Amino acid sequence: ELRELKLGHNMLEQLPGNLTESMKHLLVIDLSFNLLRSLPKKLHRLSKLKILQASYNQITELPSQVRLVEHLELLDISYNRLTELPISELKMMLVESKLKCIECKGNPELLRPPREITEQ
Repeated sequence: ELRELKLGHNMLEQLPGNLTESMKHLLVIDLSFNLLRSLPKKLHRLSKLKILQASYNQITELPSQVRLVEHLELLDISYNRLTELPISELKMMLVESKLKCIECKGNPELLRPPREITEQ
């Protein structure tokens, strides 16, 4: 059972459609330094995932389903093209789940961290 998957620096534009089906035991996935425009909508099927590194891509939005990844502790979405964050979902994760850190620096269209998150 694969626990850690490092796909960084591969110029990937998309992920295999069956990724969330075939790797349910992943604890860490590193997708950094690729050309991804989005994350899988079925990301929540990686139910044991603790660390999601997706920095230095072309991601424009974070799927709301990310809140369903119940064991996620670190979400790194730095240096992408995010314009907004799903505030209610992230706030819920900070309060109700194990999420300890959201890295979102270096997103030029995301002017500043939302007040709802920084006041936690």
